[in-house]
Amino acid sequence: MLLFPYKEVILVETHENIKLLRESQGLSQEALAEKVGYKDRSSIAKIESGAVDLNLKLPLSLKH
Repeated sequence: MLLFPYKEVILVETHENIKLLRESQGLSQEALAEKVGYKDRSSIAKIESGAVDLNLKLPLSLKH
């Protein structure tokens, strides 16, 4: 099951997609953080602002 089912592909940066998808589901940053296992919303805020490069973090997390 997808956390964010959607029908249209949105061609924006990954962090922008995360924010758009979160908002389309009516989730707060706090609620999304809880769903994905973060301790608080600050991690989600950093991801959505582009301060955290998920494209670099994802391959590293897949190694473990």
